[in-house]
Amino acid sequence: MTKGKDDLAGFRDFLDGEKELRRPSGTGAASKHAGFELLTFLELESSRLDKQLAVMEEKSYILKNCDSFDQLNRQINRDISLKNAQLMKLLYREDSPMMKSLEELFSAVFNS
Repeated sequence: MTKGKDDLAGFRDFLDGEKELRRPSGTGAASKHAGFELLTFLELESSRLDKQLAVMEEKSYILKNCDSFDQLNRQINRDISLKNAQLMKLLYREDSPMMKSLEELFSAVFNS
């Protein structure tokens, strides 16, 4: 369904926001059929939008009924808490780099 460039010239100009709208070039016979072409375009566009709506309805139904966000969120929060606990355990050991640095800092402050 290939149409010439001039078939949708005015429509493209309207979408682009140009000031002067061009009419499709052609003879008077072409202008008689312009209403039918517009109707055909609108029917095809309506069909395309109906198909998009059906896809979006299906996707939204799947997301609404098969939502795993809460379960994933709980699992991620559990993993974060576990990693934080492991990190704190490692940081607060007496031989950890953080504790050694703090010991050096406090000894420098209190010995001066």
